[in-house]
Amino acid sequence: MPVGDEALRFAERLLALLDAAHYTATHKFATLLALIDVAAERTGPDRSVPDTLSATEVGRRVIELY
Repeated sequence: MPVGDEALRFAERLLALLDAAHYTATHKFATLLALIDVAAERTGPDRSVPDTLSATEVGRRVIELY
């Protein structure tokens, strides 16, 4: 199984877990969603995942989610 598929499956399970749980720290949830979104956008056509993510890009995504 390609690494990209494993990462996507992990993200889906994590989101399902968070959705089922009662959480009050929405900034943490927004940060997690932003990390997943940016990582997914930076995944290459060959399903290679990025080694690093830009904090600025993740921060912008968090603000968009709010």
